[in-house]
Amino acid sequence: KNKRIVLYAPTWRELNNFDLKINLDSFMNTLGDDYILVIRIHYLSASGYIIPEKFKNVIDLTSYSNIEDLYQISDILVTDYSSVMFDYALTGKPIIFYTYDLNEYEENLRGVYFDLKTEAPGPIVYTDEELANAIINIDSEVIKYKERINSFKNKYLTFENPHSCEKIFKLVFEDHYQTNKAKRIESTEDKIFNHSPKQISSLYEKVKIHSISLDATNKKPVIK
Repeated sequence: KNKRIVLYAPTWRELNNFDLKINLDSFMNTLGDDYILVIRIHYLSASGYIIPEKFKNVIDLTSYSNIEDLYQISDILVTDYSSVMFDYALTGKPIIFYTYDLNEYEENLRGVYFDLKTEAPGPIVYTDEELANAIINIDSEVIKYKERINSFKNKYLTFENPHSCEKIFKLVFEDHYQTNKAKRIESTEDKIFNHSPKQISSLYEKVKIHSISLDATNKKPVIK
């Protein structure tokens, strides 16, 4: 209880290869027992990576199928160039951009959506030390980046609302599914950031007390 959950969800760089740049020993020692780090590696690069068991406050939920649930249980998102930034911004929770390879990624890999240095809705950090400091001081960071956060939402999130999916469905499929519309359009409240509320609540509590594991066969969270 009273712990902050930090979700680390980076994009991919190499197929079937993930290189965690965070030194977990020093990083988790700096954060202390008040934080839990949930790691969600991109599926294209997650193969073969295993978190050492000694880190009790680090939980690998890469194989958990619905990342939207992780948005809900977490307090802070740490990402880099991933599109999860757009989804997470809708929650109103803070985002930190851990971009240790910014120049390399922009120039030689897949590039970025926009100029992160001028538009990112949160602090950009390049080292473990800067990342830990940003997490610990996240409340003041949110105040510092308030104007940029608002600008980001106004520029990129103006069409998102509780009925966005319903509107798109009607626009694309209404002519073909008119007779079955009522059956096919489920309640938006059950689909957008409220997926499986009982499961989310249980997941949240179990992450807090570190008693969640992954079933190796089904790749689903197992609540003990």
